Amino acid sequence: MVVSRRVSRNRSTRENASGNGCRHCGSSYWDRLPACPYCGTTNRQQSSDPLESSSAGIVDPRNSMKLCGTNFYYIFLALSLFIGAIIVFHDVVENIMVDVDPGIQKFQENTRQVAWVAIFIQQIMFCYWLMVHYNALAMLHIRKRFTGLLAWANFIPYLNFYFPQAMVQELEDRLYYVKVPRLNIRFVPVWWFFQSIAFFYLCTPFFSFWTDYPWTTIVAECIWGVAFICQGIMLFNFGNAIYTVGGTRHRSYGSDRSSDSADARRRHRR
Repeated sequence: MVVSRRVSRNRSTRENASGNGCRHCGSSYWDRLPACPYCGTTNRQQSSDPLESSSAGIVDPRNSMKLCGTNFYYIFLALSLFIGAIIVFHDVVENIMVDVDPGIQKFQENTRQVAWVAIFIQQIMFCYWLMVHYNALAMLHIRKRFTGLLAWANFIPYLNFYFPQAMVQELEDRLYYVKVPRLNIRFVPVWWFFQSIAFFYLCTPFFSFWTDYPWTTIVAECIWGVAFICQGIMLFNFGNAIYTVGGTRHRSYGSDRSSDSADARRRHRR
């Protein structure tokens, strides 16, 4: 019984990845994908004419990624911009002001509570988005490095220094390689630069560094706000790429997203 299950699972894995052996990297992938998801080499069956490719059975990878709806991305962007503004114009001002009027202090406290509720909702939305879209790679028979549940590591100190960025970057790489047009989530490195500084700031609340040098708290708060804004823009750009229709969308298969240097950088991340 155990042997038969193992054989069945192995056969299923071979079927999922079968069809094309990449002539560049040698990986096997689903023959209905427009390109190798591991190095970006175009599928031999892929035509330069989108209509011919469709009739040949080439799938549009975006269809597997239409999971949250366009309203999700607008709400997430609005929340991210709101949180970023609150942090920059609330926390920074709070750290600068002295001898504040009690009425203003009450307003500041209420604003802080609203901000934390918004942050909690926004981060739940992000983890959910990452989990379902990362898991959706399996619908395209693309191998994954992690389980989708690790998206929720974003709430776990120290684990959140690695898994969110690694999973978002892998999702971006795979979709880039299978020729998703207008995939402008090149905010990943920008977002993670600011986010990693913010996580360090949040994980070290007892370090005297922040109290000995008050200006560092102001800078860290500003960076945290910028990280939220970048995160919102990153997901909004992803949504635009997935839901964009029209004749111009096929232009981005061209040189601007297919440069040798960009492909080389992504291959190093495998």
